[in-house]
Amino acid sequence: MGRKLWNGRFGIIAIALLVSGAASAFAGPLQRQRPAQTDRGRQTLQEIIKPLMQIKDEAVFDAALAKLVADGKIKQEQAPRIKQQWQRAQGRRQNAVAIGQLAGMQDEALFQQTLAQLVADGRITPEQAARITAQRAERLQKAEFIGQLLQIRDEAALNAALVQLISQGKLTPQEADRIKEQWRKRQRK
Repeated sequence: MGRKLWNGRFGIIAIALLVSGAASAFAGPLQRQRPAQTDRGRQTLQEIIKPLMQIKDEAVFDAALAKLVADGKIKQEQAPRIKQQWQRAQGRRQNAVAIGQLAGMQDEALFQQTLAQLVADGRITPEQAARITAQRAERLQKAEFIGQLLQIRDEAALNAALVQLISQGKLTPQEADRIKEQWRKRQRK
């Protein structure tokens, strides 16, 4: 009987050791999952901020930001950083609109005046202004010779001109294909 008692105690001890070992084995993965939950919380913050960044009016933005703080969705300490992000995004958006308006300007004097004003306001750098001017000149030159190409009556002459322009690097093969398509449409009319 003593031997059975000893085997029973040993079994209980063995089971206790197995259970505690299993618990510690499962505790490791559970503890490693906590940072993932924290990352998920940051993701949620980004999801909260994303619609805010689309707001264009500052008063509406401020009200929405204050409501998020009041609702406890973001912390008060985070609000100034979020506002700075929004202001930077607004500046980039305004620059993009101004530069987009420049692209469509036909009047050279108005183009230069607007570009100079953007530089004076600090919205773009002089280097950016120089790049914009160079890109515009290139686009205008390209538009001019595309117009000339479309005046050619013979398709073989058009193809020869396009091959030459591609080899000079003035056109890409895709642009040449679009010009050919435009030429063909004009010839059908």
